[in-house]
Amino acid sequence: MEHVWWIQHTSISGICIPTASYFGPTDILATPVGVSKLKLLRGRFRLAIRFTYPVVPIDFNDLLAALQKYGYKVPKAPPMPIGSGATLEPAGGAIAQMGDITIDADLNRGIVGVESSSSKDMLTAFLQLLEILEKDLQLETSKHTWFVEFVSDLNVEGSKKAIDAIRNAYPSTRIVEVASKVVEEPSGSYGLRFGSMEHDPTEPNWFDMRVEPLVRSSRIYYVSFVYRNADTKRVLRITHDVESKIEQLINAIESEEPNSKSARTIPAKQRTVRQSISATRSN
Repeated sequence: MEHVWWIQHTSISGICIPTASYFGPTDILATPVGVSKLKLLRGRFRLAIRFTYPVVPIDFNDLLAALQKYGYKVPKAPPMPIGSGATLEPAGGAIAQMGDITIDADLNRGIVGVESSSSKDMLTAFLQLLEILEKDLQLETSKHTWFVEFVSDLNVEGSKKAIDAIRNAYPSTRIVEVASKVVEEPSGSYGLRFGSMEHDPTEPNWFDMRVEPLVRSSRIYYVSFVYRNADTKRVLRITHDVESKIEQLINAIESEEPNSKSARTIPAKQRTVRQSISATRSN
């Protein structure tokens, strides 16, 4: 299927800018967004593209000029000596700002990304960034994408205390029993971590999701989510409405019933472990 551009105007931080989707005819931003009931206390979202170019054909000054044209505040690049043939190769980091949105780049590694505290603003700005790279800088991003990576760190308040809900999510298992013997006291799950069953962390296609109690406040969930894939459209689909997707996971965790009728009652297997530990101590 031939890739199709579509343009619409989307407001980011009070500024109306054009955005574009290159990776297929699907209008990502027009897809209905679920209503999340999670209380998001704090969050950062980032989308980045990594190219396969051995040398990324982007002049840093041209990139800054293009971003400035779209309303970003950019630093003034130092002039290069005339006749030297030298080009500016900045170290990786933030290069442009518009409201809460930050553009970062590491051209030596072929990475350009967008970060924001709003997943919607991040997605909109990322689509616009692709437009800038394609139209203003003439990069063939669809042919030279190694992978696109989404990263988010969230502090979320659910309907239950996070540490209790996570403890209840996993019943007592043989591994928990062994851990209890090692530390000589009943133990349980402190966090949940999920990864791909088909890929390794060193591959372009990978995801890693962690859910655990926030250390300074065990009633709050800390959710870390990394998702990268060579299929850009797939990453955009996962990224869209990510808060509702995380809400589904939190709801599943909180729907698990406690291992016993009373939160203070130790399950049978745990009682056996405790008795075994007591016996070991007495000997």
